[in-house]
Amino acid sequence: DMSCSLLRTPHMQLMRLVLPAGHVMPSHHVQGEMAIQCLEGEIEIDMPPSVSRLHSGDLVVLAGDQRHTVRASRDTVLLLTLLHGPTH
Repeated sequence: DMSCSLLRTPHMQLMRLVLPAGHVMPSHHVQGEMAIQCLEGEIEIDMPPSVSRLHSGDLVVLAGDQRHTVRASRDTVLLLTLLHGPTH
């Protein structure tokens, strides 16, 4: 299984992200709002000042420019929905 972009339009991108157990995505941010849904496995999303733990089926929404660190506790598959440009 590999990470891949599933769909891209001028306003939105859907990505399937496959993370092995123990993988860490260092602190980063994206410009637009983003939804992260855990399809399989378990991750921790550190969004100071809070930490969210997602299991299969869980969903979290991050505001644009919100810094976050992602840690895969187990082999994990995520569905990322990224919004681009104005979202009024």
